[in-house]
Amino acid sequence: PTRVTSGCPPRRTTNPADPSTRLRQMNAFVIYRPIGWLLLALVVLGGCSAGSGPKLAPVSGLVRYKGQAIKDIAVVFHTAEGLMASGVTGADGKFQLSTLNPGDGATIGEQHVTFVYKDPEERVTPPPSPIPLRYRLAETSNTTVAVERKTNEFTFDLTEK
Repeated sequence: PTRVTSGCPPRRTTNPADPSTRLRQMNAFVIYRPIGWLLLALVVLGGCSAGSGPKLAPVSGLVRYKGQAIKDIAVVFHTAEGLMASGVTGADGKFQLSTLNPGDGATIGEQHVTFVYKDPEERVTPPPSPIPLRYRLAETSNTTVAVERKTNEFTFDLTEK
């Protein structure tokens, strides 16, 4: 009978019990392990370069409700990509935004802005929000700003309607 071959060399089978198979596997591990560590180090160190991360600009401002400065309001800027910057108003209604580090600002570009009452005592049942709840969501807040490559200062006058 004629034997049909595919033209490929015969498949090499390995026996897990064979000591030479185990030795080849260990040699491959020893050879490729340092390469893996080197690649991991390059990825980690490459992520720490000065040019990486979002482009930020300083942002501060004032929040008023019914003409009065209002305290304990979390001001949150949201990008379309899902990045957020936030800050909380003081007794004078002023805030400063942070994204990665305190006071570093917000991502440059168009932002949706939300406002949420932040109970300073963090009670289980907080008191009612002093501002309308519609300001909590980007879809109902109807507040957008453009953060530019400069120091940005915004004043937000929140209303009942």
